[in-house]
Amino acid sequence: MKLNINEIFIGIQGEGLYQGKNSLFIRFNGCNLKCKICDTKKTWSGEDSLELKDVKKNVDNNSHIVITGGEPLLYQDEIIGLFTKQDYKKFYEIETNGTILLECNGQRFTQGDKILFNISPKQNIERLDDENDEPILIDQLKKLGINYIVKFLLKNKEDFVYADEIVREYEIPDYKVFIQPLATTEEEIRNIVSKYYFDILKRGWSISFRLHTIFNLK
Repeated sequence: MKLNINEIFIGIQGEGLYQGKNSLFIRFNGCNLKCKICDTKKTWSGEDSLELKDVKKNVDNNSHIVITGGEPLLYQDEIIGLFTKQDYKKFYEIETNGTILLECNGQRFTQGDKILFNISPKQNIERLDDENDEPILIDQLKKLGINYIVKFLLKNKEDFVYADEIVREYEIPDYKVFIQPLATTEEEIRNIVSKYYFDILKRGWSISFRLHTIFNLK
């Protein structure tokens, strides 16, 4: 059985709650949004695929699995097929734009603290299409008691306005909110963090530094 996967590799998680963690990355093809600033456009029309047995072999040899894209929740059956339920040392982090709900009422994803959804809302990002991108997944995860964080991209003051609105609308606790510079170089990251450092602190939010970009780990 082949999975619609663009690439699989070992690396350091550069973003969110587990930044700095040695991780296995599984990147799925395809996305329901077309953000102009997307750094993985190669997945939009990607046709690469890997055998399930080869992917699971990599999962078996690693403890922190980052499932990303593209938009991985387009392939929920395939994701479930990667879970190793017998190995309680494994942890799965799913990076998503949050616009797609979990199928089967999300029951297949209820594994306590063994899964973290890393949600990055994109309504403030210019796109090439008109798809609705309300981060509706947040409410579903809250009702199911599934762990999540919300990661907002920051370039200017207007991005704070958007983040504030979403945090209020979905009643997101401050400790679950991460601000990530919308930048592709170390200099840009440093400038944005320095400029808005106190705005982030006063809100009680955390910073996602994009470590792989700062240290050019590509």
